[in-house]
Amino acid sequence: MCGLPVQVLLHRQHRTHEVPRSVAEQLGGEAWLERVTSLVAGGRVLMDNLSYTRMDSVPDWFLRGLDEGTAPIGHLLAQLFVQRQPIESEPALQSGLWSVVGLPDPKSSRAYRIVTPEGPLMLIFEVFRGGMVPAAH
Repeated sequence: MCGLPVQVLLHRQHRTHEVPRSVAEQLGGEAWLERVTSLVAGGRVLMDNLSYTRMDSVPDWFLRGLDEGTAPIGHLLAQLFVQRQPIESEPALQSGLWSVVGLPDPKSSRAYRIVTPEGPLMLIFEVFRGGMVPAAH
């Protein structure tokens, strides 16, 4: 991504039965894992992420990887056959990330749903930060 080791900074992770309306509509299910992380390299934030994982459709090994909190979700998803589907984010979803990491930046943000052949697995809202831009030399 940036040529430096990437660290996952886990801000918050918990299981919940209450999610923004769009999460329940996009994923289905009745219980989710909510996770807020930042990817950091060289002391700079590359991106901040809010994700919801549908608990009744996630493999045990995937959940263990999330619980350990050391690998980016993308590394875990690489072991599954998934499709990313862009979606519109709603203010309730955005505020779930901004309230933890601050620095609202809708122009550098995107939301998408992760779908496996069995059905929806995750919903992710992420914002790309200045660490993604190569430093001028």
